[in-house]
Amino acid sequence: GSPSPGLATAKTEVPFELYNDNLIIVRATIAAIKNVNMILDTGTSPSAISKEMADRLKVRGKTETLQTLYGPIQAQSIILPHIQIGTLRGDSIRVIVQDLSFMERSLGISLGGIAGLDILSTGSFTIDYRRRKIVLGAIAASAKQIRFDTQVPLLTVTVKIEGQQVRLLVDSGTWGLLVYHNRLR
Repeated sequence: GSPSPGLATAKTEVPFELYNDNLIIVRATIAAIKNVNMILDTGTSPSAISKEMADRLKVRGKTETLQTLYGPIQAQSIILPHIQIGTLRGDSIRVIVQDLSFMERSLGISLGGIAGLDILSTGSFTIDYRRRKIVLGAIAASAKQIRFDTQVPLLTVTVKIEGQQVRLLVDSGTWGLLVYHNRLR
């Protein structure tokens, strides 16, 4: 039969907590472990799990060199069966293991990991800061939209600052607007 009307436009909402006025914390499922706090970070790829989470899952990774925004780093990488946030789901996903104890202490909560663009790019989503909800699913076109340019592993937008066209990294994990002086004429 034909799909029921409204099914294609069905939206799922995932509530989040905002820490330090900018860090989005959602509940996720990491492999078989449900209700895990994860930071949602559009400026991160690949996603990461905490050392404690790797221990709980009894997984051992292999050490490899990864390219990051800040240059190459040595990291332990593992493949997990899946990470899920609402309807967003990364299957057989390669993550890195990070020591998140410093962040846990500063936020006062336990963290299972950081969900990056590799998971977020599996579907459409809207971050509704006012309502503290991630709305999953395609959104209706509006005049206020800006098109993202995805340059793996980055999410960028092209904007004009005082007549000069520049590319900005869309990073939900960063507070405020950061502009590199040497990139502006």
